[in-house]
Amino acid sequence: MRDSVVEKERERQERLAATGRALRSCVRVPTDTYITGDIPTLLTRLGQMPAIPERKPR
Repeated sequence: MRDSVVEKERERQERLAATGRALRSCVRVPTDTYITGDIPTLLTRLGQMPAIPERKPR
C-alpha cells in the first residue's frame, strides 16, 4: 500500500517536472524587472475583464 502511494507521488512529480520543462522550452520568461513586476497587476486587471466584451448600444 505504502509503495503505491510513493509511486503515485513520484509519477505526479515527474509529470509536473515534464510540464515545467515543456513550458520553459516554449515560453520565454521575461527578465526585465519592470515587466516582471507588472505581471501580477496585469493578470489582476485581465481577471476583472468580462470574457465576452459587452456590446455598446448604437
